Amino acid sequence: LVGELKEKVECPVCFFVPTEGSMPSCPKGHLLCLPCHHTMVAQGLVNCPNCREPMGNNMSLLAKTVQ
Repeated sequence: LVGELKEKVECPVCFFVPTEGSMPSCPKGHLLCLPCHHTMVAQGLVNCPNCREPMGNNMSLLAKTVQ
């Protein structure tokens, strides 16, 4: 079960599995790690790398739960 949960919180950009803090989330629930999200924002990229929907300001605490 833990392995399946880690797959769900794996960042689709760097493939890192964050284990603390909150993670940016698109409205459909796709997650990014904070460093990749900050890099994307700095480059003017505002869409989710999975579904291409605007990321918005949603955050998920799921990564903090899956350690």
